[in-house]
Amino acid sequence: MRYSREHKQETHDRIVKKASVRLREKGAHGIGVADLMKEAGLTHGGFYAHFDSREALVIEAFDYAMDRSMEHWRKQSDQVAPEKQLPQIVETYLSTVHSRICRARLRASRRSRRWRPWPAPCCWRASPARASCRTRC
Repeated sequence: MRYSREHKQETHDRIVKKASVRLREKGAHGIGVADLMKEAGLTHGGFYAHFDSREALVIEAFDYAMDRSMEHWRKQSDQVAPEKQLPQIVETYLSTVHSRICRARLRASRRSRRWRPWPAPCCWRASPARASCRTRC
């Protein structure tokens, strides 16, 4: 049985939305294809009907997450005069409520079995690697 293009696009969008949530919670390494597809109510084998690779999914999920963030901050700044937009964004970002949400996400990500601290341990030491370290060790 073949599905309509609309159905395939809805399914694709559902996978991307679930992946973007995982990306924010656990990072790119926390997006497992099998678990993600199960969470979306699909089989692992159906993944490749929607994406060429796991990397393609991560890229699309990142794009979706960034679009949502930009939309959120745009809504925040549209409520005030243009000269007060940047201070409004900064104040909202540094607010107690936003801080609590970020800490809760960090605690949830630490419970993940794949969580690793950032910056990487080599960055914590005073060493020449500290200034140039851009990857996880």
